[in-house]
Amino acid sequence: MQAPGEVKTKGAVIMAEDTRPIYQEQLDRALDAYPGQISGRSDTDHDVLEVKPASIRVLRDEKSIYDGSVKDGLPTRIDANHMKYYDTTGYVTADGNVVIRRANQTVTTELVSGNTKTGTYEIKSGYTLRETGQAPKEVEGQVLTYQMETGNMTSQSAHGYVEPYYFKAYQIRYIDGVGYIQNGWITSKHAMAFTHTPDYHIRGERIEVHPNDKMIIQRPSFWIKNTKILSLPKYIISLRNDKKGTISIFSLLPVPSYNSNGLSLHGRLTYPLGTRGETYIDYTWSSRNGLVPVIGYRHYVPWGMASVSYSKEENTFWNHSVWVTKRPELAVDTHTYHIGRTPMTVRGSASIGYWTEGDVKGMHRKEHIELSHDAITWSHGRYSCRFYGGYQHDAYGATRTVRRMPYWGVKQTSHITDKWQVWAAYEHRYVTKSEISPYPFDRIEIPRNIVVGTSYQLTRLDRMSLNTQTDAQTGKMVYRDWTWERDLHSLKAFLTYREKQKKWKCTIRLKDF
Repeated sequence: MQAPGEVKTKGAVIMAEDTRPIYQEQLDRALDAYPGQISGRSDTDHDVLEVKPASIRVLRDEKSIYDGSVKDGLPTRIDANHMKYYDTTGYVTADGNVVIRRANQTVTTELVSGNTKTGTYEIKSGYTLRETGQAPKEVEGQVLTYQMETGNMTSQSAHGYVEPYYFKAYQIRYIDGVGYIQNGWITSKHAMAFTHTPDYHIRGERIEVHPNDKMIIQRPSFWIKNTKILSLPKYIISLRNDKKGTISIFSLLPVPSYNSNGLSLHGRLTYPLGTRGETYIDYTWSSRNGLVPVIGYRHYVPWGMASVSYSKEENTFWNHSVWVTKRPELAVDTHTYHIGRTPMTVRGSASIGYWTEGDVKGMHRKEHIELSHDAITWSHGRYSCRFYGGYQHDAYGATRTVRRMPYWGVKQTSHITDKWQVWAAYEHRYVTKSEISPYPFDRIEIPRNIVVGTSYQLTRLDRMSLNTQTDAQTGKMVYRDWTWERDLHSLKAFLTYREKQKKWKCTIRLKDF
């Protein structure tokens, strides 16, 4: 272990003239020397290395750092204006523009002490911690104990971002992938306000975040800006359905929407059960239909998800709302899998349940499979295209009929400029008159549907779009929808005018869930 410009002796370092910083990636093996170093021996018995300016590189063994044989990863590098290192114990102190690097982790501070053999460092003068990768972090605080190899940490008076949450706390701990926040608050990325109070946040005496599993909050309170709207003794929310890393702990809060049928509010609550399951309640209240709940249980398996639910669901058929009650319905859905090493993908689903829509009642069974591929992109991703095809089989006990429905389609999206987008799609479903579903909820409006649309970013916060749907069999345009989209910081508002049917719809959606 040597710094640039040092002469290595037996347990000591004597400074040489060349102190140019040389970075880790310039070395291929653990025994390679930095340019400007002189390897040699001395009869000095001291084990204290003092370096100004300092650059230290610590390695576990003499194997290649690139062939994966070093199981605990890349070495630690410390840069500082002044450093003391004890060769036999690994104890190190550094001060002045201190930067600690290891793989995708970086810690900056003014004063640090630690041990290069154990990988544990302590900071009491303020710090900034950054980590890149699948779960990026950026944390600032006053006092830090950090284990570089495991990522475990304890900090006082900390605030920052740990994907996908912003937080502020009296104390935080991060142990074996689980985050603990003591006397603090947490919010989503788009709700964060860096000069004011977040748009919404949850405060708690103790918050435990188990990524992709659950969150447990003791004595939580829900806030919109500076107004408390709800308090609970304990709040447990499942994160197991959080496939895209979107936040879901605020989904209990109702989200409003408005259309020609009146005002409605929508929210949901999930609770983890066992190691793989969760119960959930999705609720919708509307001025026209009252409270409409969906209650169920989901169980996650390695290949997908199985669920059982009782629900009343809404769909639109020729611009009219239709409702079906499913009591209960059992369903299974698979993940999307690549076929071998090809870009081709396959997914499937199946369900069985008792459906009721008006006077039509009976068992419904469905099997579905679809083939597709990774999107074809060109021009640096500005253009993309995807083909797909599948088969859906429905059996209706109410009329003792069967619908066999092969289908195929193509979708294309073009980002003409940074502000202007254009899209087009075509979907062809083969449905005969004798195989039409007895439930309007389940019928296909336009079996041969041509979709064409465009949108333009008018201002930093406003976007206008036009979307059309045309029946390829008759050549008649069925829908022409104009939509104004407004960015409201943590929210997005959509005002849609369905020109052909002369109907309005206003929807407000939280960006992070």
